[in-house]
Amino acid sequence: MIYNAEEIFDIGIEIEKSGKKFYTAAASLAEDEDLKKFFKELADWEDTHVELFVKLKADIAKDTTATMEGEGYTDEAERYLKAAADSHIFKRNLDIPAMVKGCESPLDVLKLALQFEKDSVVLYNTMMDMVPEDLGQTHITALINEELKHVAIIQEQIAIY
Repeated sequence: MIYNAEEIFDIGIEIEKSGKKFYTAAASLAEDEDLKKFFKELADWEDTHVELFVKLKADIAKDTTATMEGEGYTDEAERYLKAAADSHIFKRNLDIPAMVKGCESPLDVLKLALQFEKDSVVLYNTMMDMVPEDLGQTHITALINEELKHVAIIQEQIAIY
């Protein structure tokens, strides 16, 4: 399986849309108003991530010279990307609202959110290594930094509960 840049960005779009579904479901079930607001903010951030991947994909489609033959693009990197994508929490659990409803407490939801963000960091780090600089690598780096911020703020929320 050889990924092209558009397919790599499609993976990001799919993951971020799943994140939005997760945070929207979490917000709708949250009884605590502060937690509800927190999950809504995370859902909004996921929208901006989707927009970024859509833009990167559109830019790739316009560039007929785009190639994925970068320094980090190896068979091993491609296999790792597939493994990281396949093991992502939202690829393993397709019924996201049911996953949220199955949580016994807000703490459980926050722990799932933390897993989502950590899985995304791993996945996007792999993407970054495979996507050449001129095809959006710096944007993926910025997205990784945002995901790391999400990890930190979710950890802060977990400490409250």
